[in-house]
Amino acid sequence: MIIQELEVGVMQSNTLSRKGLLYLFLSVAFALIIHSSFLPGWVLVLAGTIMLWRYSIYSGKITKPNAFMKAGLVMSGFYGVYFTYGFALSIEAAVTLLVASLALKPLEVQNKRDSYVLLFLCILVQGQHFLFEQGPMAYLLVLVSLFFTLVALVVVNQSSQAKSQLNMAGKIFILSIPLTVFLFFVLPRLGPLWSVNMTTKAGLVGLSKSMSPGDISELGQSDELAFRVRFSGDIPPVNQRYWRALILDEYDGVTWETSYRPDANWAPDPLELLNRGFESLYDYEVISEAHEQRWLFSLDSSIPQQEDIGVQDNGLLINKYNAINKFQYAATAPVNNKPTIAGLESIQANLSLGGKEKLSALERQAYLQLPLGLNERTKNLSIKLREKSPDDLDFIISLSKFYLSNPFSYTLSPGESESENRVDEFLFESKLGFCAHYAGSAVYILRSAGIPSRVVLGYLGGEKNPVGDYYSIYQYDAHAWVEVWLKGLGWLRIDPTGWVAPERVEQGIEQAVNDEFVGFRSQSKWLRDIRHQFQALNYLWNDVMLSYKDSNQRKFLDSVFGSRDSLTWGLIISSVMLMIMAAVFFIVMMGATKNIQSDQRVMLLNYIRRLNKVGVNVSASMSFIDIERAVCIKFPQATYSVSLMTKLLNQALYAQESSGLSKQTKREYKKLMVKIIMNCR
Repeated sequence: MIIQELEVGVMQSNTLSRKGLLYLFLSVAFALIIHSSFLPGWVLVLAGTIMLWRYSIYSGKITKPNAFMKAGLVMSGFYGVYFTYGFALSIEAAVTLLVASLALKPLEVQNKRDSYVLLFLCILVQGQHFLFEQGPMAYLLVLVSLFFTLVALVVVNQSSQAKSQLNMAGKIFILSIPLTVFLFFVLPRLGPLWSVNMTTKAGLVGLSKSMSPGDISELGQSDELAFRVRFSGDIPPVNQRYWRALILDEYDGVTWETSYRPDANWAPDPLELLNRGFESLYDYEVISEAHEQRWLFSLDSSIPQQEDIGVQDNGLLINKYNAINKFQYAATAPVNNKPTIAGLESIQANLSLGGKEKLSALERQAYLQLPLGLNERTKNLSIKLREKSPDDLDFIISLSKFYLSNPFSYTLSPGESESENRVDEFLFESKLGFCAHYAGSAVYILRSAGIPSRVVLGYLGGEKNPVGDYYSIYQYDAHAWVEVWLKGLGWLRIDPTGWVAPERVEQGIEQAVNDEFVGFRSQSKWLRDIRHQFQALNYLWNDVMLSYKDSNQRKFLDSVFGSRDSLTWGLIISSVMLMIMAAVFFIVMMGATKNIQSDQRVMLLNYIRRLNKVGVNVSASMSFIDIERAVCIKFPQATYSVSLMTKLLNQALYAQESSGLSKQTKREYKKLMVKIIMNCR
């Protein structure tokens, strides 16, 4: 009878308490908060509404939703994702759909089983945060959110005091950290198992596959980080830190785009640079922010130091997959000691293709393309310059003098143009432009003169972090310049911006635009120092996390445990993991065995055991009334105390307190037990 009553109590205790429900809400809230900067606002509003609705149901103020209402809420979530992202297959859309599911789930949580499903969703959503950010702050936020999820799990599953619940959650959390660190160092480093063309736009600012005159100037207003670079030896001067990313060859009168896609060499040899006669090299390591494209940032003639990065025949580095997360790679570039052409400092040799003797027909066609019927004034200018300078090199020098002799201005706010002849308008009317205006117009003039040329997009310069000894390149360092092909010399870099605003090339953008610059470098010294400290920590974190690849893992394990073959390492790691899992299982089972019996059952069994010791033959199969009757028959003097004990046990059995019995109840039980034993002697 008593066992049956206890079983009924267990079934009733499967329902959620008010405290358990609130901790579930807290876990959901933290899982949503860490995504708040990436989620549309309606998801957060939906989550708050659902949790308020669920609490009102618990309080008896509102009835439960029926099946049609639930279906309507689910459809509203799908429509919300559709109206936010359309049919685009993106990471944001997938994560938002998952988060919306998490936001709706509390409405149907009724018991512990539902709670476990909800908490699993919380953990899954927390892990999705690393799709957007992998810095130390991201890990800290996820750990805090995970801790509250663990607390909610303990509260829902345990019948103990609040203090013990927090202690248990804290112990589990702390014990899991060494295991996590161990697994990080020993688990095999795996590359991408699949490649899905899913993109993300959240927080992404940077270069695109095309360039309109105003695009780069917009980036000049952004202080978002693009990438970071650390040199292991010599460091090139500012005017040589041209970080190539894209080459644009096709112009439609408004926008420059890429049409020619060269092949890539996926097995480059860094020693090739030494074989080509370059005695001095720059060795550098890049940590690129996510930009959702395959292109990478590199100095002229760079050769990657890893197999998963290729080199196109235009000298650009390319990745096998889109950079949806931070990406680390190392490369080597030659020191450009080639003298300037004709003593003109702004014309520098670009060694990306060396002294290529000739261009293919396809290349020449691509690098001479111009739209028909546009910018006739610019074409006439090119004809006049060509008449004076039939030699290609002399033509470039004449072109530089044209820019130098006219009142051009370098500005972040050049204004928008609606003219069909935008190059004409810039060169002969407004004369206000950013680097894209000068690079685009120069290529237009060069191509009109029959000189193959192309626009190059990338970054120029960078800010040195004195704490971490690396360079940070921000979006406002974005730059556009020109590469021109000359017979016998190959591709040469010229930067028309240097003709108009040489301080942009020699010192940086903040010196070129003065009051228009809004980047970090305009901060006070103490703010810059704090930022440098924080960024250095972030860089160190990313350097450790991203650089620990399979090769570095093997070196680390060999240095700690000695050199082993792959099979031996597999056996060692598997054995250690099995022992850890066995230890964890043992600890969990011991804890589970210890907590199998509730406080109420412990009280009952102890009561029966003490009665049997004093000669009252009772068992757990008897009801509380039968136990009371058996005691009163043998020890009538204990009638009053036994009656109070029966009442106390009934109250404790049906208390429905997930947090366990109160201290007062336990004290009364001990007092009554002493009185009963005294009366039974």
